[in-house]
Amino acid sequence: MILLDTSVWIEYLKRNEGFKLLIDSFLRERKIITLDLIFGELMQGAMEHEKERIIDIWEILPQINIVGLGFYAGKHSMENKLLANGIGLIDSAIIYATIHSNSKLWTLDKKVIGAIDNEYLYTPQA
Repeated sequence: MILLDTSVWIEYLKRNEGFKLLIDSFLRERKIITLDLIFGELMQGAMEHEKERIIDIWEILPQINIVGLGFYAGKHSMENKLLANGIGLIDSAIIYATIHSNSKLWTLDKKVIGAIDNEYLYTPQA
């Protein structure tokens, strides 16, 4: 399963064709999993015309549910010195959830890319 970071969803919502085609395909093939924090970030910054689409996608995606996610993300951040590298708690939670669920993370965030092992990163083929 692939976890799409907020940065990737933003490109999708902007209808960036390279992202839209691939993500639409992943949605049809049920290859995407999500985390409520990611969709919380999307809703927080949503334009009026995006809200319904965000909600529709949120409602169909399987969720990563980790009891105590905030605590474990903070622990993971402390152990890996993520805050010192400019990675806050939400991104730490996304990293932790990716590892814990044995998923692949697709992100455009260079700090996050540098903070997670390559085995957990999804890189689209050119």
